[in-house]
Amino acid sequence: MDIALAHVSKRYLHKTVLDDLSVSFRGGMIHALLGENGAG
Repeated sequence: MDIALAHVSKRYLHKTVLDDLSVSFRGGMIHALLGENGAG
């Protein structure tokens, strides 16, 4: 099973933390999301 996200945005009050994020993941594989400081 594949998973896809398209045009995702998130704000906390007036702070935009995600702006137009699009990503897809192929099924049967291992994926990790890591932030700039290594947090995931």
